[in-house]
Amino acid sequence: MPYPLSVGISTATLYPELTENAVKWLTENHVSTIEIFFNTLSELSPAFLKEIKNMLRAGGVRVCSIHPFSSFAESFMFFTAYERRFRDILDLYKRYYFTAMQELGAEILVFHGDSIKNDHPAERYFERFAALYMAGKEAGITVAQENVCYCKSGSPDFIRSMRAAFSNQVQFVLDTKQAVRFGVSPSEMVDAMGNCIAHIHLSDHTPDQDCLPPGQGCMDFQSFFSKLRQIEYHGSLMIELYRQNYREYTELLDSLYFVEQQLQSL
Repeated sequence: MPYPLSVGISTATLYPELTENAVKWLTENHVSTIEIFFNTLSELSPAFLKEIKNMLRAGGVRVCSIHPFSSFAESFMFFTAYERRFRDILDLYKRYYFTAMQELGAEILVFHGDSIKNDHPAERYFERFAALYMAGKEAGITVAQENVCYCKSGSPDFIRSMRAAFSNQVQFVLDTKQAVRFGVSPSEMVDAMGNCIAHIHLSDHTPDQDCLPPGQGCMDFQSFFSKLRQIEYHGSLMIELYRQNYREYTELLDSLYFVEQQLQSL
């Protein structure tokens, strides 16, 4: 029987298009669920958020998640031994990102975390992540750890260690291309995250290309979606690509339709 998941497209897929133009294109093309990748601080201003909110309302579009532009600095800001820096970035996420999410009605913040190159202790990682996670929870927001190939979270073993440290009271973003780049299958990452998956970044791949529009590669979506159904996943499927992975914007709509058809035929 059909698997009723919402399918959307991230504004990151249209980068370097301006964020407001990406939102405009998605709403005009009736993409009902989106993720917003904020690209700079001014995009968190009340005036900018009002502009985006008006577009969303006019198009009947829901923002389910946001991606911080500061993810590149999360290793340095969150996980070093310098406690004051951590407190400052925690306050910044609360004052800017959480406020923006509340304004737009977004529920999930995508978190990259610490670089795989660093030797910061796991205990500190879990303690700092817990502080951010609880701050989000108090604001009605889910901070979700994404698997990222160049971060500690790229490893299924690290994901399992997070689940154990938090007694499964933790949430994850599963990114299929990042799993492939780390050298594991998306299904292996489903096994590692289990029923703690809150959100999914979806793409296709071949042996030669690790990120393609869904329907243009060789990923077994039927098997992948069946695995998600087994763990009772009910979040969104967010198509997230890079601009060099496709030629025309219309390919994104074709991919969205492809994913919806795959869900219908389960």
